[in-house]
Amino acid sequence: GFFKIFSRGEIYDLDVSAMSLPFTFSGGTNMMSFNDLVNGTFAVFENGLLLDVELYNVGEYKTGYDFVAYENLNGELLLYKNEETVKLTNFSANYWDVKDNIVLWEENSFMYTMYEDQKVEVARYTPADYKMKNGVIAFRNIMGGVSAFIDGKVHEITNQMESEYTIHGNSVLVELFNKSYIVYQNGKKYTL
Repeated sequence: GFFKIFSRGEIYDLDVSAMSLPFTFSGGTNMMSFNDLVNGTFAVFENGLLLDVELYNVGEYKTGYDFVAYENLNGELLLYKNEETVKLTNFSANYWDVKDNIVLWEENSFMYTMYEDQKVEVARYTPADYKMKNGVIAFRNIMGGVSAFIDGKVHEITNQMESEYTIHGNSVLVELFNKSYIVYQNGKKYTL
């Protein structure tokens, strides 16, 4: 029932859990978030310190590279980063996700992300599917093809419907129906 963190060669006492109250956490890079069962707070572990972010336990939370996204008791989506909390939306996000250095959410049927600490619109619709990795968001565009949010801008890669896509590094690879490929890399499209 004792939980500990091993970070940068040190072991830190984290929390104690009774069998009836399971301890859950979300680990990212250089940070971990959890509902502190002893103090009843929402806390993070970063730089060897345990810090309370909220004075109460929260519902859903996800940790990325040096940040935590979470929903407060009012259903608002917030971002904790560099010991500061920023409200991402005043509305309940219909869905939201965190991967690597990306937070993505849907609000009033629009999709948003944070880019260089600014809220940025990714799409004016809810994509049927998406993938995130390494600061890239690839998603099914409104025509059924593939678009990607890279370096703060949305780029249309193809409008060919039902194309398969993957992210490799900061590039997007799209496989077309005829087994040809499009690679979007460094602002250019390459057809193979």
